[in-house]
Amino acid sequence: MAKQQVHACVLHAHDAGRLDDAGFRALFRALFLRSLRPVEDAATSGDRIVAFVARSVLPGARVTVMGVQNRYSPLMLTLLALACVHAPAPVAMPIQGDVDEVKFLVGEWRMVADGNTTIEAWLPPEGGMMFGTSQTIDDHGLTVFFEHLTVYHQGADVVYRAAPRGAGATEFTLDGHGDNWAEFTNPAHDYPRRIRYERVGAELAATIDDGAGGQVNSWRFTRREK
Repeated sequence: MAKQQVHACVLHAHDAGRLDDAGFRALFRALFLRSLRPVEDAATSGDRIVAFVARSVLPGARVTVMGVQNRYSPLMLTLLALACVHAPAPVAMPIQGDVDEVKFLVGEWRMVADGNTTIEAWLPPEGGMMFGTSQTIDDHGLTVFFEHLTVYHQGADVVYRAAPRGAGATEFTLDGHGDNWAEFTNPAHDYPRRIRYERVGAELAATIDDGAGGQVNSWRFTRREK
């Protein structure tokens, strides 16, 4: 319907030889409605909404996200107001890395130490993003820690986003990578300032430190083959 309204407004302007105030308002409204993208699942996570927005706009755009409660439906209707983005003209941006550089993380990785089992799992890269989770379970079978993990593009950078217990997310920028290893840093963070992954066969080493090689903590996982 919105697409038809856009065509109707343009044809009206062409026939009239100009676009008056009413025509301009009608065209703007039609373009706005056409650009809305509904997310109808009330359980959609924040990370998935961010991914949805990233796939819908041009690089460098500033996006306004509006949430609207639909009183006539049990679902929350989240409207992404993409028509209101203040998007500059497309600019070729140099990519310093690619999400595929860390696809060696894909799979389920497990480590058992001191009676605790730590599981880190990563989905394959899709749409320029990778999603992962980390969970630690004690010897009573209870989750004592969890973390939401995301790797995605942010401008010219590849960013690793960690949200311990689902809150207080911190971003780290890809600072180096090679065959089956990647390193992310954030010098402004208190701790850690560096996160490094390195895979050797069916083993994955994850290390964090203060950025200068001190306060080192590491985990060594084994890939779970299905």
